[in-house]
Amino acid sequence: MSKNLEIGILNQIYGRLLTENQREITASYYDGDLSLAEIAENTGITRQAVRDALVKAETALKGYEASLGLYARSQRVVAKLGKLRTAVSENGEALRLIDEIVELL
Repeated sequence: MSKNLEIGILNQIYGRLLTENQREITASYYDGDLSLAEIAENTGITRQAVRDALVKAETALKGYEASLGLYARSQRVVAKLGKLRTAVSENGEALRLIDEIVELL
């Protein structure tokens, strides 16, 4: 998985634990694909301040994942559900239920 995707996902999971500024900058950078300069212009802060906020947010998000492991756990559940899906591939109701569970993750 690319680093951009990983941080974007971690921001979705743990973003509420960041400051509002860090959460918004991280979302703009990773989800909105804005450059540091564009974010600086939009927020009225320097490019370096944007970079500092991103570094702090990335460190915090990785720390939350290391401590709580919610993303890793959800990936393990999805993998197991994929195996289950294959095992019950001829049972339409079971497949529908599996798909509903995956959407909840």
